[in-house]
Amino acid sequence: MNAEHTERLWAGRAEPILPSTSIERTLDFWGSFGFESEIWEDGGYAWVFPGADGIRIDYSLSDGLDPFVSSGMAYLSVPDIDAVYASIMATGSVPQALDDDGLPVRSTRQLRSAWKAGETLARVTRPLDQTWNKRELALFDPDNNLIRIGSLLR
Repeated sequence: MNAEHTERLWAGRAEPILPSTSIERTLDFWGSFGFESEIWEDGGYAWVFPGADGIRIDYSLSDGLDPFVSSGMAYLSVPDIDAVYASIMATGSVPQALDDDGLPVRSTRQLRSAWKAGETLARVTRPLDQTWNKRELALFDPDNNLIRIGSLLR
């Protein structure tokens, strides 16, 4: 099989499926960034997207999820990571994950306590240039799923 055939055969997009303990809270989180959403008939499955074409993240209701053991991960490629970061920060709803020295703002113990108290685990890092020619940030959703978002370095 040649490369051109393989590329045509696999043309499309990836749609990661991540766990959620509350579809409503997950949709509110993404809605704060302007994402649209749809909920499957029984309410145990939903997806979020910024528009008709492109990125889509699916969420499946996962009762009993331990976000420190079985959270998911996804990678999203965007044209301008700095604009995405500015948009996230403009909501005022997602705290920084790291301080100015690059150390975690909240320890795992503090995050576990927050989770037990019913609080969100959402947090974000500032975009950083990586050695693999990308500029990336890490966004953690309310259930501690890691969504890495990046752009090619210019």
